[in-house]
Amino acid sequence: TMPGYSWENRDMFVPTPLLQLSLEDDETVPIDGSMDTTGGWGGAPHMDDIIEFWTELNGTTEVEVLNPNDHTVGQRYTGGPEDLDVWYYKVDGFPHDVPRKGWDGTDPFPLMWEFFSLYTD
Repeated sequence: TMPGYSWENRDMFVPTPLLQLSLEDDETVPIDGSMDTTGGWGGAPHMDDIIEFWTELNGTTEVEVLNPNDHTVGQRYTGGPEDLDVWYYKVDGFPHDVPRKGWDGTDPFPLMWEFFSLYTD
């Protein structure tokens, strides 16, 4: 997610590849944007709106929907003029923690490597 201040000043952002892994039962960083503004973190909208902003900024034109297991839905936005993808994964049934393969088959580490290896030499 992003702090409300960043969202309010999003016109300063430049196209950037983005990988977002959101946990639908996360009460610390709720996906619906209802995070408390204490400490300057809250104030941004629903994560779906933030992802829409990044897909538009990056100029992506294609989306692939993935269901790697019963708890996870992934959306990979590609095809932009600078090949700056936006990958958005939502994992159901988990609180504010990194999902691990033993829990439900969701292992984010290979996913992270797959994404970031697109942008490294």
